[in-house]
Amino acid sequence: MRESGRRRKEHVWDKGPLNGFLYCPDCGSKLYFSHPSRLKTSGTYLCGYYLHYKKCSTHYIRRDELEPVVLAQLRKDCAFAREHEDDFLKMVEKKTRQQGEDAFRQGEREYGEAKSRIEEIDQIINQLYEDKVSGGLSAERFSIMLTKYEEEQETLRGKCEKLQVQITAARTTSDNAKQFIRVVRKFTEMQELTPEIVATLIERVEIGQAQTIDGVKKQEIRIVYNFIGNIQE
Repeated sequence: MRESGRRRKEHVWDKGPLNGFLYCPDCGSKLYFSHPSRLKTSGTYLCGYYLHYKKCSTHYIRRDELEPVVLAQLRKDCAFAREHEDDFLKMVEKKTRQQGEDAFRQGEREYGEAKSRIEEIDQIINQLYEDKVSGGLSAERFSIMLTKYEEEQETLRGKCEKLQVQITAARTTSDNAKQFIRVVRKFTEMQELTPEIVATLIERVEIGQAQTIDGVKKQEIRIVYNFIGNIQE
């Protein structure tokens, strides 16, 4: 007779130190861990947008294939940062400057467009009041249209505030590369990926869709570091 109240113990899967840091570069969704069908394997990661809605691509990658690649790249980049500090600083500053200039131009353009639209809405709202006073617009219609334009204007003001922060950051030359080097010195040897190493050094890892070219499987794995962003070619 089966003992009453006893439950089968559920297996707790180790999702790996990179879980929560993996992203799809195409749709921006996180990659989610899928536990293995056999206990001897380590599981896989899949694009969340594909997993839940069957849109985007799978961006499938096995955990036991991903972690050695990320660890090897971490060792290479961190060793270069420690052993060739001046060259590393120059490289990061060059990339940061290029990326900052692109972000600055895009931010300025979007900021200008948003400000122009806010001014345009001001004129539209003034015209609405005039039409209401002259009797050309009913009170109900006036209220509906006024609410619509005020909501759009409020959204644009919030966008402008965020863009101003981004533009200011793009203008400012920071010491992020030096900060990264200071952090790297904490990890003189990296035998394996750990949650501490990942959280300290990595902002996210972007997993491309695997492709087979001339019979060879290729898959882009791009590390975006804390402080300095992506430094891979």
